[in-house]
Amino acid sequence: MGTTNPAVVIVPGGYSLPLLFTDVAAELSKKGYPTTVIKLPSVGTPESLTPQPPPSMEDDAVHTQGVVAELADEGFDVMVLSHSYGGMCATEGVKGLAKPIREAQGKKGGVVRLVYLSSLAPVLGMSAMDTLSKYEPDPEKIKDGYSIFDIAYGDWMFTGLPESERGYWAQKFTSHSVNCWFGKLTYAGYKDIPVSYLICEEDAILPVDIQQRYVDTLKEQTGKEVDVHRLKADHFPSISQPKLLVDIIQKLWETAE
Repeated sequence: MGTTNPAVVIVPGGYSLPLLFTDVAAELSKKGYPTTVIKLPSVGTPESLTPQPPPSMEDDAVHTQGVVAELADEGFDVMVLSHSYGGMCATEGVKGLAKPIREAQGKKGGVVRLVYLSSLAPVLGMSAMDTLSKYEPDPEKIKDGYSIFDIAYGDWMFTGLPESERGYWAQKFTSHSVNCWFGKLTYAGYKDIPVSYLICEEDAILPVDIQQRYVDTLKEQTGKEVDVHRLKADHFPSISQPKLLVDIIQKLWETAE
């Protein structure tokens, strides 16, 4: 797409800490794509929950916007890669940061591509819960406004790993503010910024039909074809197949129009 590699900002999904993308971030940086993994305000830590009141999707979006804007102000072109729930706050959080918009304001840098990795891609006015109602948090696992991750989901998250390793990674997840599931999209970043979608074909959390639905939504909302890449991977290729994920990210940048 260009002669200079962009900076990459990774926006993790629900319950997910940056450590779940450590290997991918390190490898991308090594290949010349300086990479930042965001710690979402709505995501707790293994030691303690984020202070009350529980943050919202809007809080996550504002934080994302700040991280991306700082890179843009430094002159970087930025590729924003969102995973799962992260698609909500990434789509909302790039408002005003598309490179053409910034150029028209006499500013340098800006977002040049949105990449959705097995990720939500909602339409205006919709929340994560609107698009994924069957994943409503279990009331018995909600405490002080936070949904506590059920490690049993590790068997679904990491189907690409040996069963003996799934529990280890499932324990790396933490709590997530329930408020986030109800924040509605007010800005559709994909209408101003070129889009790619990475479909994980062996995903048991967001099956292929749901991912394809998001691709169709992006096509309908933008009136353009979507740059789609397919991975034979589970919901977390950043853990099960980090090299494959990095190679595809590099390929999509080099071949994108």
